[in-house]
Amino acid sequence: RIPFNFKVAIFSAYALVLLLGVSLAALVLLHSSQLRNTALTLVERDVPEWRAIDAIRRDLREQEAILSAYFFSRDRGRFVGRYADLDRRCNDHLKLLAQRYGNAAGVARLTAAYEELYQTARQLDSALAEARPEVEQAQAMLGSISRQVDVIDAGLDEVEGMVDAKISREQRTLDLATQKMRSMVAMLAGSIFLVSLFVGYFINRYINEQA
Repeated sequence: RIPFNFKVAIFSAYALVLLLGVSLAALVLLHSSQLRNTALTLVERDVPEWRAIDAIRRDLREQEAILSAYFFSRDRGRFVGRYADLDRRCNDHLKLLAQRYGNAAGVARLTAAYEELYQTARQLDSALAEARPEVEQAQAMLGSISRQVDVIDAGLDEVEGMVDAKISREQRTLDLATQKMRSMVAMLAGSIFLVSLFVGYFINRYINEQA
């Protein structure tokens, strides 16, 4: 007949193994959720910011090209519609960056620089829309527009650096969470192994005593 104390020891050991197994499963579930949230942040938030910066760069170059073509062709009808579309897209992308980095001085400077470019483009349009176009004034404005685009490019570089820095922080958080989960899983797995050895020892001891 199996002694009562032995039964209690075996039951307690198996209960401990079960508890450690549940803890291990809960730990994996919890940290997997945290890792998933961090990964989603990288995909859903940071990648669109990169795309917005790239889109602004492309649209800026096209705006500059359109303004130059307008200066030489004087085709206002062709200019107005396309420029308005590019301006709307740039503003949408700038709003996205402002939502993510609203308190950052770099975003404020970028928005102000783009507004200055927009005002210069309007002045260029006014100069060329006159019955007698103010060619010299418009030509000077083209030079200003080129310099303003360079300023905006520098501002985009600054904001891109902010995005990269944030992604690096999130990546470090992801790496630390992964390392923490691995360490805790290894610890719990080791505990389960030791308890299993403990149970096996008592079972083996009991069998030997009964032999």
